[in-house]
Amino acid sequence: MNQSELETWLVAARIDTSNWGHNNAKTVADLAREVANGESTLHVDPPRRVVQVVQVSLWRDERVLIEVEQEFGDGRKRERGHVPSEKMLPNEDPIGAALRCLKEELGLDADQLLGSPRYINSSEKMRDSPSYPGLLSQFTMHQVLVETMALPDENFSTKNEAHAEGDPIAVSHWAWQHPS
Repeated sequence: MNQSELETWLVAARIDTSNWGHNNAKTVADLAREVANGESTLHVDPPRRVVQVVQVSLWRDERVLIEVEQEFGDGRKRERGHVPSEKMLPNEDPIGAALRCLKEELGLDADQLLGSPRYINSSEKMRDSPSYPGLLSQFTMHQVLVETMALPDENFSTKNEAHAEGDPIAVSHWAWQHPS
């Protein structure tokens, strides 16, 4: 589905996109790219975006690594408060997606991990997406636990290498936090 076909689908589904591309929201072009890359699919009844997501928990000294903020390429910022996560690709399992997430988000290779990633569980939720306001999104969240000593002890930032390939996020800011 190209951007024009997506815009037609969104209008037919009565999804208001006038707020997309502002504040915390991504653009219609971002959703078209996400669908084209296989990171999400669109379903008709009810109109919704379906996404498989891996969430990677990295622990150190009873603290977990949290992405506290993202910076868009256009300078906008949005608070996150999430562990490293990545939309899964078609035919990708949670462990493979977790390893890709660690490489893309944090620059970590599998040989920098202490042991193998461990699959914990999955859960499903349906909610309005902050990335695409007004579009119902169905998320299957896969939890994976990983250990490493290869990251800084203090807060740090990473540049998103995929930004050059069209990902709207340019920089992520990370911090070790005690779970609430």
